[in-house]
Amino acid sequence: MKRIVLVVLCTGMVAACGGQGSEGLESVSSALASTWTAWVSEEQPQGVECNIYSSQSVIGAACRGSYCDDMKLLCGDLPPGFVKPIPVVNVRTTPWVSEEQPGGALCPQNYIADGIRFTGSYSDNVSLYCVPAMFPPQGVNCTSSPWFSEEQPPQIFDVNPNSYAGAVVTGVKCSGSYCDNVSFTICEPKCTSNADCFGACTNGRCVVG
Repeated sequence: MKRIVLVVLCTGMVAACGGQGSEGLESVSSALASTWTAWVSEEQPQGVECNIYSSQSVIGAACRGSYCDDMKLLCGDLPPGFVKPIPVVNVRTTPWVSEEQPGGALCPQNYIADGIRFTGSYSDNVSLYCVPAMFPPQGVNCTSSPWFSEEQPPQIFDVNPNSYAGAVVTGVKCSGSYCDNVSFTICEPKCTSNADCFGACTNGRCVVG
């Protein structure tokens, strides 16, 4: 779901949305049929995943604790054109990465992230669970999400605010001590017409029309 949709809902549902913390976003995401995973850190080495029996994937994340010690993921509906086999088979994991590997790690080709796991003090090392998926036939636009840690509010991933489509996660990277700051590689379907955009569709990308 788009960040702008969350803003509109909160404008009309002040009591439901509450404050700016993750609790407020949880109320909104529940109304949108999206769900947060449990908080996870290195103390839970198995990590967390979205429901492998659902058509959802990672669409957001939140941090808490020193150096983003704990993280939880927001699981929501796949953007149009992405298809995840149900139940999921052939789950793979990315290599472990931290701030010493600034390039981060990507899921294999034609895979999307469905979960995350950590090792080391303050969740110093991170690895993604990746599941196979069909990608939109028109292709995707990808970028890196803004860096965030416990000082920032929960993130709803968005490649282009002018597009109606949401984003999936295909990679992760860290910066700062103990992987304090996290950024995800995110991808959304290329637009095929103006109907996919708040503005106009130009060469597969939504622009202000």
